[in-house]
Amino acid sequence: MDPKQDKIPVHIVNGNAFIWNPEDLITLRIKYRIVGSLVGLLPKNPLQNIFSSLPLILLPEEVTLLLEKEYIYLINDKKAHHKPSSTEIKDFNDEQEKLRQKDNSNFLKQKNAHIQKNMNKINNNNNTTTTTNNNNNNNNNNNSTITNINSNNNGIINNTQNVSNTSNNINNSNNSNINNVASSSNNSNINNSINNSSNNNAQQTQQNKTKKKNNEPEKTQLIHIQTNSKNLPWYKPSDNNNENECFTLEEAKLKNLWNYPNTPNEIQKYKVFCDIWEKPEKYFITSGSKYGSDYLIYPGDPVQYHSNFLATVIYDTDFEFSPEYIIRYGRLGTNVKKTHLLCNIDKRTQKINYYSIEWSSWI
Repeated sequence: MDPKQDKIPVHIVNGNAFIWNPEDLITLRIKYRIVGSLVGLLPKNPLQNIFSSLPLILLPEEVTLLLEKEYIYLINDKKAHHKPSSTEIKDFNDEQEKLRQKDNSNFLKQKNAHIQKNMNKINNNNNTTTTTNNNNNNNNNNNSTITNINSNNNGIINNTQNVSNTSNNINNSNNSNINNVASSSNNSNINNSINNSSNNNAQQTQQNKTKKKNNEPEKTQLIHIQTNSKNLPWYKPSDNNNENECFTLEEAKLKNLWNYPNTPNEIQKYKVFCDIWEKPEKYFITSGSKYGSDYLIYPGDPVQYHSNFLATVIYDTDFEFSPEYIIRYGRLGTNVKKTHLLCNIDKRTQKINYYSIEWSSWI
């Protein structure tokens, strides 16, 4: 049976445990309630710290818990990468070049489709504007014609003796109508000429861009960063009879790859972490350093819920809770609207005791 079957690889670098595969991250979060912390930057927005990306760094307690439950195995990331040969480097560069060409092709298709879509919008807007101008000119001509005819009729009725003048007025009216019609026709022709010219210029510009693209290689608009080493030719963690991999905590300690917990305080802290994680309420646990405690305890996934508890481990088994400490811990939890848990291991029974401090009110 393959010892790696259904186990998640965790990469150990300088004593820190990292997850590089996004699918493994999702599995840890959904199946095992392990959250960790994203510490990477987004390639397109590196100068900000609001949104983070891979890798995911795990708490030491999380690593040891998962290793004891046989959900993960550890990889010595430094030794798993050997010095690449010239052939491996060439193969890797060739594969990267194929990926870039594929990305360029997809990008150009999307870009051309976007340009064509905008050109269609521009043409539709120009046609709509031309139609509106023609309708307005026709309405103005009709109104002018009606006004002139009414004026001529009044002239005929009021000045019956001035037949020649009336004739001249009629001729002038007809000339005015002809001029108006001609002017409207000229305006329509000018608008159509402008629209045709703009369309020709846009088409000529697009053709020039296409020629330029054919002559010059297009730069890729996508950024590819290798977040997983398994595709690298020089990454071989299973060489030398899995010398660079550990499947149990004892094996990891023998190879000096993972030694947590090692001190008495680390042992107490790890016991508290495991006890909270194994409770039937199925709590999610994260680091509580931003609130001045050891852990934050959530009733569900931190994406959907706020934490209910702060947890602080009291290492001294003979610790006496003075009023000063009670007020200090109580106010620390109350200011962030959480209940503060003080966790202590009984020296005689090795039982874990939890003391909750919550500020209620003055009596």
